[in-house]
Amino acid sequence: MSATPVRDFDEGFERWVEPSLGPIIFEYGYRQALADGVIAPLSLHNFRFSLTELEEERYDDLSRKITRRWAQVDNPHEDDVLKRLLFRRAGISIESGRRIIACVAVAERYEGQGIIFHERIAAAEKIARILDRRGERVALYHSQLGPTIRRRNLELFRFGQVSKLVTCRALDEGLNVPDAEVAIIGASTKSTRQRIQRLGRVVRPTPHKKTALVCTLYATESERETLLAEQDRMEDSAEVRWYEVKS
Repeated sequence: MSATPVRDFDEGFERWVEPSLGPIIFEYGYRQALADGVIAPLSLHNFRFSLTELEEERYDDLSRKITRRWAQVDNPHEDDVLKRLLFRRAGISIESGRRIIACVAVAERYEGQGIIFHERIAAAEKIARILDRRGERVALYHSQLGPTIRRRNLELFRFGQVSKLVTCRALDEGLNVPDAEVAIIGASTKSTRQRIQRLGRVVRPTPHKKTALVCTLYATESERETLLAEQDRMEDSAEVRWYEVKS
């Protein structure tokens, strides 16, 4: 049983799992899980923020290079040069300083137990420092912290001693904190697997949880298109709202 049997850019299921165990025999989606009470009602709030003028220029320049390279190669999905260009372009948005400020602003909108995700440890630490200075009860969890500190901070969050836990990919899988109500996706990859895992951190139902809320920050048209596609897929199982964070 797996929430993410087929993964983006990974043929492991087709090459190893399916030949040994056979094909997928049953699928269970959000809509059915919601009807069965297996997950809490889900609300998706998407927050747009703006890149700086310099970031926009760098992003647009890389977009033009990507377009040219895409037209030059026979198999764009296997081209290493194109992959590097796409990675550099995504990094401009992920590493934007405005993303940190927007993430803090969104975190301050919502009460309750919340997990804040970013893709960069330095950014996660900065978000935690800003929230701490503003009076939030916050802790960090990432791979560069020692195991004792990670366990302590996770227990502080689990028992409600802190209300915000700021992390990177270290908590994409395996965290069981049913009382967590809000996930703030400050930065992410385009991986469907990662998205499902992060939603899974807050959708587990409890008697007191009326709604599981996932807030996602985005700055580029590519990110917006991904969120629009998700809205179409989940129109029967999630409420979706769109907002803008003022710079």
